[in-house]
Amino acid sequence: MQGVALVTGGASGIGAATARKFLLKGVDKVTIADFNAPLLASYAKDLEAEFPNAQILPIVTNVADEKDIKKMVDETVAKFGRLDYCANCAGISMVHPINEFETASWDKVIGVNQNGVFFALREEIAQMQKQDLVPHPGRERGARRGAIVSIASIAGLRAMPHSAAYVASKHAVIGLTKTAAIENGPNGIRVNCVAPGIIITPLTKAVNEVNPQFLPMATSTMATPLSRGGQPEEVADVIVFLCSDEASFVSGSTWEIDGAMTAK
Repeated sequence: MQGVALVTGGASGIGAATARKFLLKGVDKVTIADFNAPLLASYAKDLEAEFPNAQILPIVTNVADEKDIKKMVDETVAKFGRLDYCANCAGISMVHPINEFETASWDKVIGVNQNGVFFALREEIAQMQKQDLVPHPGRERGARRGAIVSIASIAGLRAMPHSAAYVASKHAVIGLTKTAAIENGPNGIRVNCVAPGIIITPLTKAVNEVNPQFLPMATSTMATPLSRGGQPEEVADVIVFLCSDEASFVSGSTWEIDGAMTAK
């Protein structure tokens, strides 16, 4: 793969794995955006050490702030000239029953998971629409301006107790993905999302510590028919595939990455 990649939530978990996967696949210009400035700086140094011929651009970003998102895209284009692949991975969760869910907590989850994806899609698509079409290497595959993948969740496909804001926001990500895909297919921009199940990340571990009854499957071998939780790299593999020319006819889709958990 060649081009420029941008990853939000890029300093840990699925986002960090996705940034590294882009580099492993040959993308040598990668922006990693994250709210956690110290962690972002540390991970950028790690990537620079592992991939000395690549250019890594860390940008401290609050995805719930539309001005921050615009700045993130503008700085990426100012440095690298264009934007080919975007992975919107930033996300948070809070665990409360609906009758105890405070408005401030609701707004925070919706702000990051739903508004953050909307703001990112808006700016990413606006930039991609300005770019020249790039021919696909395969015959009769048309041409592209860019590809975007956002992270939804199996919580965007079904209910999960004590997680109303997370469930609502992830349903929204799937709807945003389908709408953006329909609107931008004629522009040569593909838009997809992934729906991970139980992936062993800092977020999953933090939620499980707050309420062990909410995610007992995070440590249980009975979580999925595969008898384990997933790793961030296993989600990153699918995200980068969906951005690649190998997925040139895939758009508007939601890929479940859950070890057949939702097949039960």
